[in-house]
Amino acid sequence: MMEAAGVIEAVGDAVTDLKPGDRVIAAGTRFADGYPVSPGRASHCAHLVARRAEVARLGPDADLAGAALFVMAAVGRHGTRLANVRAGERVLVIGQGMIGQMSAQAARLRGARVIATDLVQDRVDRSAHYSADRAALVSGEELTALVHEEAPDGMDVVVDTTGNSRRFDTCLALIRREGHLLLQGYYPDPIVIDFHRAHLQRVTVVFPCGWDREDDQALADDLSRGVPTISPLITHRVPYREAPAAYRLVVEHPERCLGMVLQWSEP
Repeated sequence: MMEAAGVIEAVGDAVTDLKPGDRVIAAGTRFADGYPVSPGRASHCAHLVARRAEVARLGPDADLAGAALFVMAAVGRHGTRLANVRAGERVLVIGQGMIGQMSAQAARLRGARVIATDLVQDRVDRSAHYSADRAALVSGEELTALVHEEAPDGMDVVVDTTGNSRRFDTCLALIRREGHLLLQGYYPDPIVIDFHRAHLQRVTVVFPCGWDREDDQALADDLSRGVPTISPLITHRVPYREAPAAYRLVVEHPERCLGMVLQWSEP
């Protein structure tokens, strides 16, 4: 996902509520011919051009590096809203990449008790400190035992962020009757569903897509207050000239990085 935070250099004549020097978040830019780029695309550039409705203002002291990952936070909020996560519920988040971390924090902000799991120790450690009430390095039978310890009848909500289309049955087995399954990952392969089992459990399966753009300003206000916690989850702050190596790291060794930002200011 590509998103950005920065400082306004210029505004059009029709823009009266923003000014040069203001800090803002934005997703996407526009090409020289005016052709719009879809949200989350082409944000990795030195200068972005966007309509007023496509940016949201940050506070003057907001951390731009953390705010640059605002879409991750927005996706987490969007998913927990659709899954109707409520105070007092028990939520399991499988996968603690940035989407998983943000989903965990979003669920906690709604008053839920959050259990998070991953197969990378660093992500588990960061989650335990910043995102979840309990984080564990588990999978398979250990994951099942962990859930039974926390919720003998199954979790109220299971959030899968792995993008593994074969995990549906695994997730289903961890949810209580009439619970919710939030498919928060991106699944390139078809998902096969055991209808009979899901039917008997009466589960609600949520298929979120993107985020609520109309809530960007509310999120920007929260980011200005340091909510959610993003900056400590940034493992790589990369000068833009080193972008090719950064992209290779993400593709070839995703386990080595969690949050990554490109910095456009010169030393």
